Amino acid sequence: MRILHLHLSREFAGSETYAASLASLQAHTGHEVRIIVRNSSYLGRWQRESGGAKVLVLPRWALGPLAKWVAMRYAIGFGPEILHSHLGRAHKLATWLAVRLHVPHVGTIHLRFKAKEHAHCDGLIAVAKWQLQEIPASFQGKVAVIWNWLPAQYRKLARSAHQSTRPEVFTFGSVGRLHPQKGMLTLVKAFQSAFPNNNKVRLQIIGEGPERQALEQLIGTDARIQLLGYQTDLAPFYASWSAYVSAAKHEPFGLTILEAMAHQLPLICTRTEGPSNYLATQPHTPQWAEIDNVESLATALQRCYAAGHQSVQWAMAPFDGNRAQAQIENLYKELCS
Repeated sequence: MRILHLHLSREFAGSETYAASLASLQAHTGHEVRIIVRNSSYLGRWQRESGGAKVLVLPRWALGPLAKWVAMRYAIGFGPEILHSHLGRAHKLATWLAVRLHVPHVGTIHLRFKAKEHAHCDGLIAVAKWQLQEIPASFQGKVAVIWNWLPAQYRKLARSAHQSTRPEVFTFGSVGRLHPQKGMLTLVKAFQSAFPNNNKVRLQIIGEGPERQALEQLIGTDARIQLLGYQTDLAPFYASWSAYVSAAKHEPFGLTILEAMAHQLPLICTRTEGPSNYLATQPHTPQWAEIDNVESLATALQRCYAAGHQSVQWAMAPFDGNRAQAQIENLYKELCS
């Protein structure tokens, strides 16, 4: 099958990892896969993580109608049997292409259902059950709930050797954009409230974004809290942490939580949509905190710290990429038949 993905963001976070990983899985399964992306500083990462798929780049001058023209040239040269779009403008461009190429169009709902983006798709992939509630009954296409999966580089992981020595310092880690949605300001406040005079705890936050200055001001001279910026190789950080925190205010799924689970880390999570869905089926229970609630999150941090250094065996089989790829391929076949 010839599959053309479209993802037009200028960042590289969860939805970009999803698209690149899926393209790679599909290419290694034997499909011919291409993915159209915007020219950005993350182009090298797109090429690495898309594996056997070919990355096609919209040049910087390709805006508005020119972007449509370039995308159509790419598509005609490839002859896709199906289009698969990811986020915002990619959905709109794929809808425009699908009508002219007479091929089915699948969209993944990475955030929330938006009529202007998703209403004209022939098929939709919801990454968690809660998203089904937002898809109107008037939608005529096919809908499938297919959970996110653990990218290839995180499939086989082990905690670092120091975990077995029960180090004196307990380090909480968190990964995400420094954006209000990710709740990093709430996390810092909760950490400082939970451990006002404890020098045996640390908090490390990986990511960049518009809240960096506000976070720096809040942290002040508290050397226990580190903003580590954007990192391309997260595995060493996960391996060194004692627990993982997701303080998000809205989390459709939460790929970084899966990465932390692969490292057998205890979890502290706010009761957001995605984690509340898939963690409910796990053999272990995270320390839950209420959304955007400093006191609740501080209590969850304290409980995790009191439990000491642990390795938690999470059930990772439901997050297998080959399973997800097969389910997505079945959806494609239904739409193409």
